[in-house]
Order: sequence, then structure tokens, then C-alpha cells
Amino acid sequence: MRFSVIEGFTVGAPSPEALDRFLDDVLAALNDLGAVDADVLAALATGAVEISMWVEADTLEDAHAKALGLIMRAVDKAGREPPLKQRSMAVELSA
Repeated sequence: MRFSVIEGFTVGAPSPEALDRFLDDVLAALNDLGAVDADVLAALATGAVEISMWVEADTLEDAHAKALGLIMRAVDKAGREPPLKQRSMAVELSA
């Protein structure tokens, strides 16, 4: 089954510019890792970030876990570790 997954985070960064650079690196890493239609939306002033992508999985829980795994690998690949406070949501859009 195909799920559209949106994972939300609050990211601590020293400046909006630093957050913007970090998120560019994370998005590039997601694409390198094979994420499907990954996108990043952010409120740079507050650090609120949403990362969305399509995920193939059997259940909503599996889709959530798969998306989180890709995001954490992308954060590692980006070479930085800002604190991430997770707030997440996963929505099934198609079967």
C-alpha cells in the first residue's frame, strides 16, 4: 500500500540561515537515499519543520517507521545533529 507520510519536528538551530542550509542538506540526502517525492517545509524563525514523502508499506505504522528511518539516515548523512523534537503524523492517501 502507498502512504503519504508527513513527519513534523522542531529543530534547534543557531540561526534561520543555518537551519535553511541544514534542511537543504537533509533534502539532498533524502533524495540520495531514494525517498519518493520528498519535500521539506519549514518556518525558519521558529524551527518548525515538516518532511513529507511517499512510502510503500503494509500498514500505517510501518510507513511511519520507514519514513522516520529515512529521515534519521538523512540527518546523519547531512553531517549535523541539531536537536530534533518529533511531532508526527502519517496519512493514508491511496491504496
